[in-house]
Amino acid sequence: MFKTIWISVVVSFLFLNLSHSFAQTTLEYKVNKGESYDYDMSAIINQTFTQMGQEMKIDMKLTSDLNLSVTNVAKNITLEMVYRKSMLSMSGMETMGVADTTMDASEQLAFKQEYVFTKSGEMVSHKVIEDPKVVLDDQTKMMKQQLTSQLKQSTDFIILKYPSKNLKVGDSWKTTDTIEVSGIKTLRNFTHTYVSTKSLNGINLAELNSKSTSISINGTVNQMGMEMDVRGGMNVEGTSLVNSMTGMLVSLDMNVTSDLTMSMSSPMEMTIPIELKMITTIKKK
Repeated sequence: MFKTIWISVVVSFLFLNLSHSFAQTTLEYKVNKGESYDYDMSAIINQTFTQMGQEMKIDMKLTSDLNLSVTNVAKNITLEMVYRKSMLSMSGMETMGVADTTMDASEQLAFKQEYVFTKSGEMVSHKVIEDPKVVLDDQTKMMKQQLTSQLKQSTDFIILKYPSKNLKVGDSWKTTDTIEVSGIKTLRNFTHTYVSTKSLNGINLAELNSKSTSISINGTVNQMGMEMDVRGGMNVEGTSLVNSMTGMLVSLDMNVTSDLTMSMSSPMEMTIPIELKMITTIKKK
């Protein structure tokens, strides 16, 4: 009798696990005009520059509130993203005349990003909407340019590109995109994997892993009146939790490593290798 009950329990357990593994879901964005989503964001950015045999390390930590507003759903989805209550801690910039400090970074991040995308997350357009009232000096402009470029690698993953097919745990899909910020073009190739299903406060979540297969960076930036060519590569890996019903991000943990070279020929020839490491955490409030 006990043996029969034990076999029945084992069979039931195996059946439940098989049913779970074959359960399918379709991920897509189901949002309404006027909806708003708030997130806490934290980014730790470590950079190492080598110039004329001298190594300089700059460490930054940025914290900010992210607000996402759905402004249109007529054909595609239009989402506006703004940074609020942004604070930036910096160290290692003494040689540039900047002491270790913690500062309000509202000026550097005083702009909107407008994303237009399909229900599957395929990007139709992206643009940065500047605040015309904010006038920046050269040093603040350079800081803004750097932060905008680095943060976009992470904030882009608030909008993931989903496949049109039904998904079950273990399925993977590939995406390719190109982003351009401040004259720097980045070609990105990723593999995404549906890792598991979870439940939080009664909400069904999909856990996704995103890992770059190749990322190339090239372009020209103007810093302090000097034009510099930028070339290099990047590795990105992130884990996302998304709401299975709406497709919207619940949390993101992302690691970025990059090796870049900045070079210029005028007014003097110079090549600066740069190593970048960035850890970003985004969580829905």
